[in-house]
Parts: sequence; C-alpha cells; structure tokens
Amino acid sequence: MKKKLYKDSNRKAIAGVIAGLYDYFNLYENYGWKLENVRWAVVILAILTNIPFLTAYIILAILLPDKSEVN
Repeated sequence: MKKKLYKDSNRKAIAGVIAGLYDYFNLYENYGWKLENVRWAVVILAILTNIPFLTAYIILAILLPDKSEVN
C-alpha cells in the first residue's frame, strides 16, 4: 500500500500540516519523536528562516487533502 501525504484536521494546531507530515514519515516509530516536539522544531525553524517555512506551510495547507478525504 502506497503512503499518501495529507493534513490531519483532528490533531491540528493550525491547519494539520505538521500532523500529516508526522504520520507520513512515521517520526514516532522511526525516531521516537513526539508530535509536540516536532511542532516546536517547526516553529523555531519558521522564526529563524521566516519566509521559506511559512510559505511552504501555507502552500501545503492549501494543497494537501484532509485525512478524511484520503481514506
């Protein structure tokens, strides 16, 4: 079965993009990372890099389907 990228509106903080990426890359199973820690890392990177991370997040929030649409 092929994995699909989506946003998870059930576990969203803003748009659910990070939760979808968290599931897609299996960050807990592969690395033991918690979702909250990944969110903080993205916030810090967004503050440090400003435009690239914020632009990518907005584009993904618009383009990615919701988890309920994928399943």
